[in-house]
This record gives sequence, structure tokens and C-alpha cells, in this order.
Amino acid sequence: MRFHLTPVLGAVAALALAPAAALAALPTAHSTLIVPNKSLAGVKLGSSLAAASSAWGKGGTCGLASCSYTTTGDRNGTAAFLIAATTVGDPERVVSVAVEAGVLSASTGKHNFNTPLARYKTASGIGIGSTLAQLRHAYPHLVKEIGAPFYTLKGPGEGFTGFSVSEGRVQGVKMQSVHLG
Repeated sequence: MRFHLTPVLGAVAALALAPAAALAALPTAHSTLIVPNKSLAGVKLGSSLAAASSAWGKGGTCGLASCSYTTTGDRNGTAAFLIAATTVGDPERVVSVAVEAGVLSASTGKHNFNTPLARYKTASGIGIGSTLAQLRHAYPHLVKEIGAPFYTLKGPGEGFTGFSVSEGRVQGVKMQSVHLG
């Protein structure tokens, strides 16, 4: 299967370069459930841009291939999803969705685990701020990535749900339905 990734890579660069003032609000999702390899707070892998935007509400900064939700200064964290066509000519669908704790202090690198995004949790209670021990207990088949504090649950095909760990706690949750390079 061939993936049309140019819009996705452009979206990642655009999100990294977007001015903080242009980024207005965190999601106002009605769902707080993370379903590994399926959905995060109502944004489903494979859904349309319109459906994903509707699930998280107004306040995001959306471009052609992504939407990012964050507050000025980034202390409360970020939430984002990317869309792409998996083959040329197919409709664009959500291929990645993520939430991440904000940074309290750039000098210390300490994260804000009390972010409003910490309300998004799996049925096992895992989300931003969960301890590594809680994560491993809830998902004993996690695979730790070599050389990185990143743990994955394999999904269908090349998909996965990943948990970034910092300071012994879950700092971010990301899921992808395809390999993005």
C-alpha cells in the first residue's frame, strides 16, 4: 500500500512553526475516552476532517492536512490530528491523533501533568499523568522502543498507540493508523 504523505509532513512542519497567538484553545470534546488503536476523545482514526473537527469543537487551528488545539504559551499541552489520503485519489482521513502535556518550565523541562487534557483516559484509566507502573500494569504487552521513553501497543497493519513517558509518568498519547515515515 502506498501512502500520500506530503500533506502530512507539511502539516507537521506547519504545526511546529505556527505562532502561539494563532493557537487558541484546547478541544472541547464530549468524549473523554481513549480507545487504543481506534479513537482519542472522540476523534476516530479513519474519520473525515469534518467529523474530527466536530468531535473536538471550535478553537483549533486547522489547515489542509491537520488541526492543532493548544493555548497560548503551551503550558496546558497540545492536541492534534493529521489527515491524509492513504492512496492517491482516495478521500483524506484521520491517520494520526495525539495529546501531550504542556511544559511548565523550559529551563527544567518539567511537564504539566494537571493539564485539562489529563481527563482523556483509556477504559483502564491510563492517560496523561498516569505512572509508568500503572501503564505497564494496564497493558502488560507494551513494547518499549529502543533508546526512547516510548511504549507502544501494536494495532492493525502498521498502526499503533504510543505512550511517551517523562518524569516516570505518561506525558503524551499518540495513535496512528499508518506508518508516517
